[in-house]
Amino acid sequence: MNGPAGWLEASEPLLISAAQIMATHALSLSAAWIAAAALQGGATLMHMDPEFQAIDALAQEWLA
Repeated sequence: MNGPAGWLEASEPLLISAAQIMATHALSLSAAWIAAAALQGGATLMHMDPEFQAIDALAQEWLA
């Protein structure tokens, strides 16, 4: 990723990561894809969604 926000292309590794997250956490497909993208891009996910809090490997900040 470039700068604070960048473009992350859909790829097989991203798809596999999202599938692994869905298999181990009670997340929607879109939430798993967002988490996988943040993990792959080395980003901190800033959110107000409690379903992300179960992903320990995900750097995140709760905005509530």
